[in-house]
Amino acid sequence: MTTYADYCPIALGVDVLGDRWTPLVIRELMVGASGFNEIHGGIPRISRTLLAQRLRQLERAGLVNRDASERGRAGRYTLTPAGEALTPIVWAMGHWAAEWVFGDPTDADCDGLSVI
Repeated sequence: MTTYADYCPIALGVDVLGDRWTPLVIRELMVGASGFNEIHGGIPRISRTLLAQRLRQLERAGLVNRDASERGRAGRYTLTPAGEALTPIVWAMGHWAAEWVFGDPTDADCDGLSVI
């Protein structure tokens, strides 16, 4: 993680959430996905390797817990209280984009892979 000479909460927040995929991983956990395959199903354009990396980063940042699994069974992911606190922020990003960035969706936009 990058450190800054001046304390800036916005810069620190961008370090955690400032890539394309991390807010989408948070979104999937917010709406109830908990298994790796469930999360990936909600973000099918992310590679499985990159999803695993993002989940590990979120664990290290204290936003996600990975519950230990039995041998041969997939682990489960849940948001920590700090991760849950991101819920209004992630929804606000979506509301902002719906109002200010998007026009009306095209048929290609409604392919079922990118609808929230």
